[in-house]
Amino acid sequence: MGFKRLLRMRPTIASLACAAALLLSSATAQYANAPFRDQTLVQSQAYGLELVLQRLAVVDAIPAPLDDDYLEQVEKMLASDVDRFLGTLAATDPALAGELVASLEEVEEAAEAGEDAGDAVDAARAVVKQAYDVVVPAETRSSPVFIAAVVADLS
Repeated sequence: MGFKRLLRMRPTIASLACAAALLLSSATAQYANAPFRDQTLVQSQAYGLELVLQRLAVVDAIPAPLDDDYLEQVEKMLASDVDRFLGTLAATDPALAGELVASLEEVEEAAEAGEDAGDAVDAARAVVKQAYDVVVPAETRSSPVFIAAVVADLS
Protein backbone atom coordinates (compact mmCIF):
# COMPACT_ATOMS: atom_id res chain seq x y z
CA MET A 1 0.00 0.00 0.00
CA GLY A 2 2.83 2.44 0.77
CA PHE A 3 4.45 2.00 -2.64
CA LYS A 4 1.22 2.74 -4.55
CA ARG A 5 0.70 5.86 -2.46
CA LEU A 6 4.24 7.03 -3.29
CA LEU A 7 3.59 6.52 -7.03
CA ARG A 8 0.47 8.65 -6.78
CA MET A 9 2.34 11.41 -4.92
CA ARG A 10 5.24 11.67 -7.42
CA PRO A 11 3.39 13.93 -9.89
CA THR A 12 2.38 16.19 -7.03
CA ILE A 13 5.95 16.44 -5.79
CA ALA A 14 7.20 17.10 -9.32
CA SER A 15 4.58 19.81 -9.80
CA LEU A 16 5.54 21.47 -6.53
CA ALA A 17 9.24 21.36 -7.46
CA CYS A 18 8.52 22.99 -10.85
CA ALA A 19 6.38 25.67 -9.25
CA ALA A 20 9.08 26.44 -6.70
CA ALA A 21 11.72 26.67 -9.45
CA LEU A 22 9.58 29.06 -11.49
CA LEU A 23 8.89 31.30 -8.52
CA LEU A 24 12.55 31.36 -7.56
CA SER A 25 13.69 32.23 -11.09
CA SER A 26 11.22 35.10 -11.42
CA ALA A 27 12.22 36.42 -8.01
CA THR A 28 15.93 36.43 -8.88
CA ALA A 29 15.30 37.97 -12.31
CA GLN A 30 13.54 40.84 -10.61
CA TYR A 31 16.77 41.74 -8.80
CA ALA A 32 19.25 41.02 -11.58
CA ASN A 33 19.70 44.78 -12.13
CA ALA A 34 19.53 46.89 -9.01
CA PRO A 35 21.17 50.22 -9.89
CA PHE A 36 19.84 51.95 -6.78
CA ARG A 37 21.95 49.52 -4.73
CA ASP A 38 24.72 48.44 -7.11
CA GLN A 39 25.82 51.78 -8.58
CA THR A 40 24.99 54.38 -5.97
CA LEU A 41 28.17 56.43 -6.31
CA VAL A 42 28.35 56.61 -10.08
CA GLN A 43 24.59 57.20 -10.24
CA SER A 44 24.93 60.14 -7.86
CA GLN A 45 27.82 61.49 -9.92
CA ALA A 46 25.80 61.22 -13.14
CA TYR A 47 22.89 62.92 -11.42
CA GLY A 48 25.15 65.84 -10.47
CA LEU A 49 26.52 66.08 -14.01
CA GLU A 50 23.01 66.03 -15.47
CA LEU A 51 21.89 68.76 -13.06
CA VAL A 52 24.80 70.94 -14.14
CA LEU A 53 23.89 70.39 -17.80
CA GLN A 54 20.24 71.25 -17.07
CA ARG A 55 21.18 74.42 -15.22
CA LEU A 56 23.45 75.45 -18.09
CA ALA A 57 20.52 74.90 -20.45
CA VAL A 58 18.42 77.23 -18.29
CA VAL A 59 21.06 79.97 -18.48
CA ASP A 60 21.33 79.47 -22.23
CA ALA A 61 17.58 79.49 -22.85
CA ILE A 62 16.61 82.57 -20.87
CA PRO A 63 17.73 85.99 -22.07
CA ALA A 64 19.86 88.09 -19.73
CA PRO A 65 19.44 89.46 -17.16
CA LEU A 66 18.25 86.46 -15.16
CA ASP A 67 15.86 87.06 -12.29
CA ASP A 68 16.72 85.97 -8.75
CA ASP A 69 15.03 82.56 -9.03
CA TYR A 70 17.11 81.63 -12.06
CA LEU A 71 20.27 83.02 -10.48
CA GLU A 72 19.67 80.64 -7.58
CA GLN A 73 19.70 77.75 -10.04
CA VAL A 74 23.00 78.98 -11.47
CA GLU A 75 24.54 79.21 -8.00
CA LYS A 76 23.50 75.63 -7.19
CA MET A 77 25.88 74.32 -9.86
CA LEU A 78 28.91 75.18 -7.74
CA ALA A 79 27.18 75.09 -4.36
CA SER A 80 25.87 71.52 -4.52
CA ASP A 81 25.80 69.78 -7.91
CA VAL A 82 29.55 69.75 -8.50
CA ASP A 83 30.17 68.23 -5.07
CA ARG A 84 28.66 64.97 -6.31
CA PHE A 85 31.50 64.30 -8.75
CA LEU A 86 34.32 66.82 -8.31
CA GLY A 87 36.35 64.63 -5.93
CA THR A 88 36.43 61.75 -8.39
CA LEU A 89 37.22 64.10 -11.26
CA ALA A 90 40.00 65.83 -9.30
CA ALA A 91 41.54 62.47 -8.36
CA THR A 92 41.43 61.29 -11.97
CA ASP A 93 42.16 64.52 -13.87
CA PRO A 94 43.03 67.50 -11.64
CA ALA A 95 43.53 69.87 -14.59
CA LEU A 96 40.07 69.11 -15.97
CA ALA A 97 38.55 69.57 -12.49
CA GLY A 98 40.12 73.03 -12.27
CA GLU A 99 38.96 73.88 -15.78
CA LEU A 100 35.42 72.76 -14.91
CA VAL A 101 35.21 74.91 -11.80
CA ALA A 102 36.66 77.91 -13.64
CA SER A 103 34.21 77.54 -16.53
CA LEU A 104 31.22 77.26 -14.20
CA GLU A 105 32.43 80.29 -12.21
CA GLU A 106 32.59 82.22 -15.49
CA VAL A 107 28.96 81.32 -16.23
CA GLU A 108 27.91 82.30 -12.72
CA GLU A 109 29.76 85.63 -12.89
CA ALA A 110 28.27 86.52 -16.29
CA ALA A 111 24.77 85.62 -15.10
CA GLU A 112 25.13 87.59 -11.88
CA ALA A 113 26.41 90.60 -13.83
CA GLY A 114 23.29 90.47 -16.00
CA GLU A 115 25.31 89.71 -19.12
CA ASP A 116 24.61 87.22 -21.88
CA ALA A 117 26.40 84.05 -20.77
CA GLY A 118 25.90 82.12 -24.04
CA ASP A 119 29.60 81.79 -24.89
CA ALA A 120 30.50 80.89 -21.31
CA VAL A 121 27.70 78.28 -21.27
CA ASP A 122 28.98 76.71 -24.50
CA ALA A 123 32.50 76.48 -23.09
CA ALA A 124 31.27 75.10 -19.75
CA ARG A 125 29.02 72.55 -21.46
CA ALA A 126 32.02 71.21 -23.41
CA VAL A 127 34.04 70.84 -20.21
CA VAL A 128 31.14 69.15 -18.39
CA LYS A 129 30.85 66.62 -21.23
CA GLN A 130 34.57 65.87 -20.91
CA ALA A 131 34.10 65.44 -17.17
CA TYR A 132 31.19 63.09 -17.82
CA ASP A 133 33.50 60.93 -19.96
CA VAL A 134 36.07 60.78 -17.16
CA VAL A 135 33.72 60.22 -14.22
CA VAL A 136 31.10 57.86 -15.66
CA PRO A 137 32.45 54.96 -17.76
CA ALA A 138 31.00 54.72 -21.27
CA GLU A 139 29.72 51.17 -20.76
CA THR A 140 27.84 52.28 -17.66
CA ARG A 141 26.52 55.42 -19.31
CA SER A 142 25.08 53.42 -22.22
CA SER A 143 23.32 50.87 -20.00
CA PRO A 144 19.51 51.18 -20.26
CA VAL A 145 19.18 50.29 -16.58
CA PHE A 146 21.62 53.03 -15.58
CA ILE A 147 19.91 55.58 -17.84
CA ALA A 148 16.53 54.71 -16.34
CA ALA A 149 17.91 55.07 -12.82
CA VAL A 150 19.35 58.53 -13.53
CA VAL A 151 16.13 59.63 -15.23
CA ALA A 152 14.20 58.40 -12.19
CA ASP A 153 16.50 60.47 -9.98
CA LEU A 154 15.91 63.54 -12.14
CA SER A 155 12.13 63.10 -12.01
